[in-house]
Amino acid sequence: MAQSQYDVELVKPIVNFNIEDGGYYSAYNDILDTMYCGAVVRNIGSDSINNAYVELSYLDYDNSVMYKVYSDTLQSIEPGKTDTLSLKHEFPSLWRFSLAYSVKCESPDENESNNSDTIPTSYNSMGDWSGVARSRNNLTTLDIKQIEGFRSGDFIGVTYSTYSVYWNYYVFMIIYLNQELPNGAYLVGKIYKDSILVDSTQRIDHGQGWMETRFKKGGEINPGEKIFFGFDIYYQDGATIPIGIDTANFHNFQVETISRIGNTWSTLDFVPLIELICNPEGVESINNSNSVHVFPNPTSGYLHIVAKNLVKIYLFDSRGVLIDEIKAPSDNDIINLNSQNPGFYFIRLHTPNEIFMQKIIKY
Repeated sequence: MAQSQYDVELVKPIVNFNIEDGGYYSAYNDILDTMYCGAVVRNIGSDSINNAYVELSYLDYDNSVMYKVYSDTLQSIEPGKTDTLSLKHEFPSLWRFSLAYSVKCESPDENESNNSDTIPTSYNSMGDWSGVARSRNNLTTLDIKQIEGFRSGDFIGVTYSTYSVYWNYYVFMIIYLNQELPNGAYLVGKIYKDSILVDSTQRIDHGQGWMETRFKKGGEINPGEKIFFGFDIYYQDGATIPIGIDTANFHNFQVETISRIGNTWSTLDFVPLIELICNPEGVESINNSNSVHVFPNPTSGYLHIVAKNLVKIYLFDSRGVLIDEIKAPSDNDIINLNSQNPGFYFIRLHTPNEIFMQKIIKY
């Protein structure tokens, strides 16, 4: 295929909701004010691109309002070169939203199909979630031998902080495994505050895809605290650990990543696909109610819900994206998860006086 004369592409959206000098990740809080955003763009054409900028569309679902804001402008991007655009904008306090990015330029653009991308919907009521804004490529599998000095029992992870005025209560963590762990290998989740271990999870020794493990205690994450979360990796010599990683060099690895090799803390040159999931504030566990029953859990497809006086049923994925909404349900309803990928989900049930939440595992 011949190279276009003019072709600018959006390589990666950048999200630093409240962190002016942070990495390319979302440490999003539930009272959003200032956003520091931008994009990594590349000229993949054969001629210079002039006056390139990013249009950011911010959709507020609750108020049905679309904001459009614009980044700074790059006067020129030479062929084969990559550069970064940025913007700062103050929004009113918003709760449920999505971000759509589009690269625009003064020059003709002969291929606009690679100009846009969307950050998945963020839904505040699911609690703060962290996770790097993933690249659309550069995803691969970790070879533990690539980490100099790494030994069985050492730690890799991701950093996290919250700028929320409310605390968040962490509950469990997920990690992406490209394939089954080799024989004898297993992972133990850990969470550190300022390099001090505060909690650990049950071990993961089998499974594939997004795997979840629950913390033994759970606890608070307060504004300003620096959190390291990830996994101690136990394995036999020569084993390849199939953890998904993002190696795109557009990440700020010095901010986003962390490892403990022996007793030494240092950053990594990749981002492990690990996410910390926090429990929604003020939402009771459905397990504490004798009047609501959700079964079977785990489920291979169909989920039965038995409850009195239900008003609404919401189904969310692990990141808080709304998948399904049932208005005016009956006292005995069925949700079909057959079209959903294996993993875990949240179901939220509303009665006139209470709200219940339950984590659902689809296998």
